[in-house]
Amino acid sequence: MRLLAIIACLVVSANAVAQDVSTLNQPVQPVGEFTLFDSHGKPFQPGDLKGKVWIGHFFFTTCTSGCEKTAETMKALQKAFKGREDVALVSISLNNDAPGILDLYADNLGADLRQWRFLTGPTDQVHAIVQQCFYQTAERIPIRRLAARSCIRSVC
Repeated sequence: MRLLAIIACLVVSANAVAQDVSTLNQPVQPVGEFTLFDSHGKPFQPGDLKGKVWIGHFFFTTCTSGCEKTAETMKALQKAFKGREDVALVSISLNNDAPGILDLYADNLGADLRQWRFLTGPTDQVHAIVQQCFYQTAERIPIRRLAARSCIRSVC
């Protein structure tokens, strides 16, 4: 089963870089199937949100430069769609956080986990999902290349 999702390219990170900005001009298309784990360690698949419009957000819990803007945008979306059972927010960690870390991160954001889900999985798997299921670009870059950049965009 495939769901349509609005992909909110909201990520600014220090761990990955966009390869091609042409992904910003792609039409909305069905999200591919995948399985990740939520902040309670339970499996999640896009089919779990059947009948809902959902907004995808890619982030790093360890990001210290720029990511706070994406989290604030997601908080504003949560506020705007509060109580709307037909709208879901889905934040996907790009750095393989343990479910407990995601739970703490969500709590610090004041996330309502009935509407806003936080997902994680092995880094390579998540990057493959970003590319193959969300049709966005993401590339791991060596730490030595980070020294020349203060903040690098990911996924968008």
